[in-house]
Amino acid sequence: FTPVGVDNTELVPCLPPTGRGEDYAFASWMRYLYPRSLNVHLPAMLRHERPSGPTESPHAHAYQPWFSRFAGEYALSHLDACQAADAARRVDTLIALYRDLAAAAPATRIRVLREFLAYMRAQIVQQLQQALASLENPPEFWLADAREWINENGRALTERRPPRLRDWAEDLDEAACGNALAADLERCAAALEAWPRLWRLCRDRFDELVAL
Repeated sequence: FTPVGVDNTELVPCLPPTGRGEDYAFASWMRYLYPRSLNVHLPAMLRHERPSGPTESPHAHAYQPWFSRFAGEYALSHLDACQAADAARRVDTLIALYRDLAAAAPATRIRVLREFLAYMRAQIVQQLQQALASLENPPEFWLADAREWINENGRALTERRPPRLRDWAEDLDEAACGNALAADLERCAAALEAWPRLWRLCRDRFDELVAL
């Protein structure tokens, strides 16, 4: 999902203050703010230029999502609990949701992280296995990559690794992962808290600001 423009007549969410994968968080927060909205898939796409090319196969390790993916998935998993109709009130609920988890006991944060990673990796394994069973004569290079990623994600489901997201340092232990999650959630909540006022300021003073 790559937004190419907004008319700015209604409140739209900000982007996560740090990390990659911000497009998924933006789309998820849009769905959270406007649960009855529709997504339209255009018959065109924008090319995404990577800052630097990968140095190894992306399938050499189990899937490791960015914090933005976690933030988006966690919001959508609690979508039905928010009953407010006004988008600004729904932002307040989202802020409270993130701060509630940030203030949870360390064991709770670790459990939520492990459940999230297990869910994402199990989905990949299931989807690739279904694709392997349904495709006729797929390319050999695709078969090799699919089998490698099934094996890596399947192994990660059974191993007791620290539940690390991709934004975080590779040497974090389990406790440090829980602390990193709390810090990122609080940063996200702070950005969401400041955003509506900033958005209204930019909307109301648009002509003045673009003239600077």
